[in-house]
Amino acid sequence: MGPIYTLCTISDPGGIDVNAVPTYFSQLPAGASTTTFVHYAQLFRHGRFAQYDYGVLQNLVVYGSALPPDYPLHLVTSPTMLYVGDGDGFATPMDTTRLAQELPNVIGHEIVKKAGWSHLDFITAGNVGQLVYADIIDRMNLDSGRGRCHQKDSIDNHQLNEDCNT
Repeated sequence: MGPIYTLCTISDPGGIDVNAVPTYFSQLPAGASTTTFVHYAQLFRHGRFAQYDYGVLQNLVVYGSALPPDYPLHLVTSPTMLYVGDGDGFATPMDTTRLAQELPNVIGHEIVKKAGWSHLDFITAGNVGQLVYADIIDRMNLDSGRGRCHQKDSIDNHQLNEDCNT
């Protein structure tokens, strides 16, 4: 399937909060413009994580070269955790593995433990809290010195520990 199909699908249609769907669609495509989508198509077509391609003449003006430069990922020094779904056509496991190899301070690279997890699932899935967000919060709490605030119980759900109620 192509990336557009993948963006429009979720791994578990029964797991979406149907009451939230109007909110999701009222915000799409938040933070995106036609230029964003053109840039994504350029990245896909050229297979490089490069800055926007204005065409040779404008690239010469903007970048001083005929081709746009690659993003300088070696300058991203913040600790970075990557999450990906095995059904994500926009940020595939192969793409995120490549990204993880280029970033200098990757602290982890996780494939979400739900078959078919797609790009849209990170926003719409009813179980995203257990599968992704709880781990993010745990990692942030560990980094801040608060300790682990979520633990898995016997049915693989996360619960708040008593020591994190403060």
